[in-house]
Parts: sequence; structure tokens; C-alpha cells
Amino acid sequence: MDAYYEPTAAKRVLDTSIEIGLDKTFLQIGGCGLAAISWLLLGGKSSTLITPSPSKRDFCLALANEFNVQSKLKLQVSFGKSLLLGDCQFDIVFIQGSLHHMQYEKALTEILRVLRKGGIFLAIEVLEAPGYKTATKLLGKREKEVKCEILDRFELYVLKKHFPDLDITFYRAFIRYFMLGFSKITRGFFGDVWPAKVIFFWDRRVKDVVQEKFGSYVLLVLKK
Repeated sequence: MDAYYEPTAAKRVLDTSIEIGLDKTFLQIGGCGLAAISWLLLGGKSSTLITPSPSKRDFCLALANEFNVQSKLKLQVSFGKSLLLGDCQFDIVFIQGSLHHMQYEKALTEILRVLRKGGIFLAIEVLEAPGYKTATKLLGKREKEVKCEILDRFELYVLKKHFPDLDITFYRAFIRYFMLGFSKITRGFFGDVWPAKVIFFWDRRVKDVVQEKFGSYVLLVLKK
């Protein structure tokens, strides 16, 4: 998964996808296709990646060739906010860190259109939490070239109002921004794996009510 700093949610996405069945079709919107390739390596029926970036498309294709799963992979360079796909084509649709680039209501309507009956949509999204604005002013964003605004709690409320069946789980009450800051200060000397393990350890020990108030990212799940 493209989710080093969201390991708890990434594990739930993986477990949920496997529960649905490996004989299913998988669509990843955004990212470089790690989730799409992972699905094929698990034995999934097929995967599709939609990305606006030709370089990420090429990376995904190279990875598929490396693992000899290219025959079950489809690639499309376009923006995920308007899916150039037919109705009811996929059993699983996954987004990691890309939903906030889109108009939320329109994006979810499009995703439900391409999902088959009984299909599921899963998204891991960064959420504006207390301290976010101060931290970004001091340390900058994780990716310098990114200018977008992340999801906030009011927008979650609006989404829930439009899609009442949307399940929202909050994660990472305190430690996420600390670990991201630590990674920036050390310039990635310790890599991404060690911080992710620390986050995963503490994330499971924070009560849900605290996560909901202070959580710095969310897992969205919507079944059709």
C-alpha cells in the first residue's frame, strides 16, 4: 500500500479486500499503483490504476513487469474526479491520499457508479487535526510541491450527510505529526519503516473517543 504513515488503516484495507474475495476486480485511483500490484500478487483477478501522472503509470507498469503480472493490469492516465469507465465494473475501489484533490460528492457518486452491487469503496485520507497548521508552518508539508488543502471535519460531516452509509474511522491521535516532523528533521536517515512501526504500536493503544477528536487521518468505507 502507498501508506507508510497509515499502517493501521492500510492493514484494515488489506483485510477487508481479502474478505471480499480474491476473484474480484480492483481499482486504485491515484498513487503509484502499489495497492493495485499488491492485489495481483495476492492472487487478485485484475487491477486497474488511474493516475494523472505518466511517470507513476510507467512506474506501475515496470513493477508489474518485474513481478510478471502485467497481463492482469490496466493503466489509465486521467483525473480520478471523472472516471472514464463503464458502470458496474469493479468490486473494490481504493484511494489513498488523493480524495482531497477532488470534489468529494461528485467523486463518491462516480465511484458508486463504477462499483458492482455488493462492491466496496475504501479511502485513506489525511485529516486536519489540532496542530496541523502550526506544524506545516514550522516544518512545511511532507511533499513541498503540493499546494492542496487536506480534508477537515466539517467536510467529513457534509460527506456523511450526502452518504449516510459512509463509515468513518479516525486514527493517529497524536504521534503522526511528531513522527513526520522527526523524519523531516533527520532527513529520512532512519527511513520510513521504523517510524511506521512506532505509529502502529501507539495507534492501537489510543481510545476511539480520543482518536475521533484528535485523529490526523481517517479510513472511509462505503458499501454499495
